[in-house]
Amino acid sequence: MTDEVKYVESMDDIQTLGRYSAYICLLAEIMFLSQLGNVNYMVYAGLAPHATFCERSNSTEANSNKLSCDVLNSTLQNSLCANSFHPQFYSANIEFGYLCDETKYIKRSISYQMIGLIFGSILFGQLSDSYGRKWPMIVCLIGCVVTDFISSFATGLLTLTIYRAAALLFTGGQTAVWLVFMVENIPKKDRLWINMVVSWSPNIALFAFIAYLCGNWQTLARVTGALTVPAIILALFIYESPRWLIQKGKTEEACKIVKKMIAFNGGPKITDDVIANVIAKENAAAAISAGNENFYMYHLFCTAQLTIYTLVYSFSYTSTSIINYGVFFNMAKLPGSIYTNNIFIGLSRWVVNAAVGVFDYKVKGFGRKLLHDISLGTIIIAVVIVSSLIQLDISEQYAVISRFCILLIPIIASNVYIGNNVSSNELFPTPIRNAAFAFLQVVNRLGVAIAPQLFVLGEYWTAAPYAAMLLLAGTDLTLSHVFVPETKGRPLKDCMPSVEERFFTSKAKATNSKQTKCSNGEEKYAIESCV
Repeated sequence: MTDEVKYVESMDDIQTLGRYSAYICLLAEIMFLSQLGNVNYMVYAGLAPHATFCERSNSTEANSNKLSCDVLNSTLQNSLCANSFHPQFYSANIEFGYLCDETKYIKRSISYQMIGLIFGSILFGQLSDSYGRKWPMIVCLIGCVVTDFISSFATGLLTLTIYRAAALLFTGGQTAVWLVFMVENIPKKDRLWINMVVSWSPNIALFAFIAYLCGNWQTLARVTGALTVPAIILALFIYESPRWLIQKGKTEEACKIVKKMIAFNGGPKITDDVIANVIAKENAAAAISAGNENFYMYHLFCTAQLTIYTLVYSFSYTSTSIINYGVFFNMAKLPGSIYTNNIFIGLSRWVVNAAVGVFDYKVKGFGRKLLHDISLGTIIIAVVIVSSLIQLDISEQYAVISRFCILLIPIIASNVYIGNNVSSNELFPTPIRNAAFAFLQVVNRLGVAIAPQLFVLGEYWTAAPYAAMLLLAGTDLTLSHVFVPETKGRPLKDCMPSVEERFFTSKAKATNSKQTKCSNGEEKYAIESCV
């Protein structure tokens, strides 16, 4: 028989690592594969074919872009060579005839597709705050399956763009909802290391292997949808987030779910009276914080402090996405196999993430802020090395070093993403936590939409893409270090800032506010709208 917990004061004390946590992690892994697969789909489906010299039985790789295009055209026009033309992946570029200079239309298509991610983050982020985390997430998963399958029947670049934008609409939705749900249901001391181990990183390598087996853009779309089906089945058996239920005043339902979670988890026993007391305290704090209103994205700018946090995180997400996906969507420019490069990135990211997770768990002083600083510092060093080699015109002599540094950029960028995901959810209060994450995912996806165009700068100056990366990473490092506090070990905030701290609040509302205490001991006030 399990021992009874002696000290329980808040939801953070109730949530312990156990079987339910493992179930959530299993669902997370399948959902991350779905999310990664849909976002990175065009890394393969939009891959420009690699040209080779074809002369009798000899074949040599073409290096420069102009020479590569000349060779590709010559190869396709020569019937003997065309028969031996074997691209790494049969992409939409080849299917619809977008080769060489016309590859820019594929890049534009990718940027347009990412608009779906933006709207999905907004729409389902708001829906999950109003109607709960579980069912909007299930709707997104079903939507991904359907649209992935439909996109495999695209007859041209326009229809492919529309279908993939729809798939990314649901992908953006499940991303915005799931990571908040995960933070709300994982013990606070285990949040970062779990997010490091169960993440997109290993799925980059797994998806590269899946793409290799599929071989063409149509099969890859169908398989990506099929791999999402198990997530739908598992999601049907998860519980609604107790924190969301408490926030909405559904205390009886929250009590029932917490009891089920404790039983599922197999952890220490907690009496019904203790559970009821904790939920009552959390509900009182939430009621004081939120009153009877719903909170929306504009509440992220209610106070000067929240505005600064929102803007700094927004820049960090946007710049990281431009840097990270700028490399991913231009994999054709890197030497070697796209599968090998992506498997190396995925496995390396996983190892680095796991190491960071161990450090976070074992070393008390290793917090979110230090992780952010070290990660961006490493990216800056890698970018400086690559741009220096290009400027000195010795990148070919030091091709191994250049390739390693370029691949290192997305490897380390994952730490910035995960650190931002965890710290932003720990920093923003419960009434606007999901709205905050949804908003940050919107600006994050703006970065993803811009990323395919990053290496277009290279047409004007070869080192320009890396100079842009340096500027973005340096600015992010400075802003985050100065304006964002350490959040490790802090309880999640359940209360909004006081009326006096907020902008555009009427005097009547301020006069009627009543000071009280949140469950975590913070002084807060009855909340009214910021406008």
